[in-house]
Amino acid sequence: MHSTTNSTAKDTPPCNIANWGSNRRTPAQEIKRWITINDSDGNTLLHDLLASRIFLPGHVLEPNIPPAGVYEKGLHRKNTYGNTPLHNAAETGHLHWIPITFLTKKGLTAPNDINDTPLHNAARRGQLNKIPIEFLTEENLSMPNGNKLTALELAESNNNIDQLLGIKFSPAILALVSHEWYDKNEQLLKQRESVIQQEEQLDIEIF
Repeated sequence: MHSTTNSTAKDTPPCNIANWGSNRRTPAQEIKRWITINDSDGNTLLHDLLASRIFLPGHVLEPNIPPAGVYEKGLHRKNTYGNTPLHNAAETGHLHWIPITFLTKKGLTAPNDINDTPLHNAARRGQLNKIPIEFLTEENLSMPNGNKLTALELAESNNNIDQLLGIKFSPAILALVSHEWYDKNEQLLKQRESVIQQEEQLDIEIF
């Protein structure tokens, strides 16, 4: 049985498996171990890590592990269902484990066998707010999957659209969502702006 991640390890991957026996392997061997298929579904160790299907008690993974070479060579490898490790990371909200330099439009909009992109996976699981804002564009969010649903439509149909509340989107993206959600988001943004203005006014009065 696979265990889920420990909530205390929020900002780093869950276990230091990359270091296990690494003193007995060359860097090339270590990278190969991470990106080699290791189950019947075609998943690599990197797929499993980003899906939180790996847990080794007592071991905490450091931020720099796995090494950059693993992301470079393994981040776009597809399993039997066409899912890359990015699909898993987007679905579980673990994109922050991946160095930002390896996150690209091509990777986050790559379709699997049913034309779900990592953004679709994130929308379905309420994780779109974990996607860096520069990738939440009209083009990316309006790509249809095999059921002709966009990531935004998936978020709404799964009652996950509120995950995007408080984000300032362009008018083009806002045109893709319901009027009800648009009004709710505008109200929240105005409330936040009002609070900021009140705090700024208080600072002025104090000084």
